[in-house]
Amino acid sequence: MNFQNYYTPKLFGSNAHTNDFLIRPTIPIAPGDLVGVPQILRVTAPISTRPQADGGYKTGLGDINVFDIFLLKQGAVDVGVGPMLTMPTATSSELGAGKWSAGLAGVAVHSSKEGLLGALVEWQHSFAGQSQRDTVHTATLQPFLIRNLP
Repeated sequence: MNFQNYYTPKLFGSNAHTNDFLIRPTIPIAPGDLVGVPQILRVTAPISTRPQADGGYKTGLGDINVFDIFLLKQGAVDVGVGPMLTMPTATSSELGAGKWSAGLAGVAVHSSKEGLLGALVEWQHSFAGQSQRDTVHTATLQPFLIRNLP
């Protein structure tokens, strides 16, 4: 289980702030009869805060994202790729895109006794949802270094 908080103290041209508290359970799945390679299933549920036109703030659930990465190569560097889906689950229009999006997630990880070094790449594009909302097309790169404590 991973918890992350992203706080933006000041939006450009205003005194407003934003906050995203991410709840991220990650489930490793061992190889089985149906899928013969290990998998990494991760769900991200954001609790988001956004400014309102009246100077107040709206807080609630944002759009939930899920990916299922299949580890295709294991060795000195584990490499995997899999599908990704973002669902328009936001409790308010300000807290989400209003679109269904799908794409791919990929990971490369070097693990050792000391920890993990790697990167996660995600790409997605919207395919359905509220027609008056903007199309979603995103790509992200998240490098990571995790140090194991004794």
